[in-house]
Amino acid sequence: HGGLECRLESNDNRVDLHQYILHDQVEPELLMDHIRRCNWEQHDTWRRIEDMCRHWRQPGTSLHLWVSQIWLEFDIHGQSGNIPSPSVFFQLRPPGPETDSINDLFADVLDLLEPLITRSDRDCLLAALTRCAQHCPAGAGITHIGLMLSRKPSPIRINVKSLSADEWSPFLQVIKWPGPVSELSDLVDPLYDKTDQLVFCLDIGDRVFPDLGLECLVTADLDRRSAWESFLDDLVKSGMASGGKRDAVSNWGRFIKPPDAAQRWPEDLVAESLLLGPIAFR
Repeated sequence: HGGLECRLESNDNRVDLHQYILHDQVEPELLMDHIRRCNWEQHDTWRRIEDMCRHWRQPGTSLHLWVSQIWLEFDIHGQSGNIPSPSVFFQLRPPGPETDSINDLFADVLDLLEPLITRSDRDCLLAALTRCAQHCPAGAGITHIGLMLSRKPSPIRINVKSLSADEWSPFLQVIKWPGPVSELSDLVDPLYDKTDQLVFCLDIGDRVFPDLGLECLVTADLDRRSAWESFLDDLVKSGMASGGKRDAVSNWGRFIKPPDAAQRWPEDLVAESLLLGPIAFR
């Protein structure tokens, strides 16, 4: 399972890779076995990922209770050397843990960063994360916790979902986001009419950082096709996307099967899919 992250500017052809690991199958074990076979335990990032998988599969741990998927995000600008170094995202099970449980989860996630962060930094991070969780309005919440291992200076990212058009501005203010909330309104408010869901992506360190990402989700249903195309058109008009990239995204094939692929699928992938049976074949 994976995804591609493409830049929409005409002069930027970089592509990042995402891969996610499901908890309820054998994928954590497959990942740990892959790390060992590649002899990546000597690499600090991969040793931590192996530890994360081990905690994740242990009943009773906060990761086991509350994390449904682990995402590995390979940012091209953060890579050096021959061994890829991904950031790691924990996707939380809906509806999400209660306050006490999510504090335990935050603490366990931060423990996985030792000794990359000092005790003082850890306490500041925990306080900032707890503040963000406590001030989420009813119905909204943190859906992902990211360990940005390949990025500096912020080691943590959180994704906050289901903030309504009336809630996002007060939320950013109460968690002490230092950016210009009033200026951001001109960008954010119209998006509520153009998209089905907005996700606010925040970088957390010893404080909440000014960088802010927006994930704009539009369903792929045919009856929402016009909304999707309208959203892409707005990106072109604003200068955030080129016309060529808009057309490429709009025409992207949603399903690619082996007979339709431009290149042959790897034989081991085909064999593994066949062994899963007709229901799970992919």
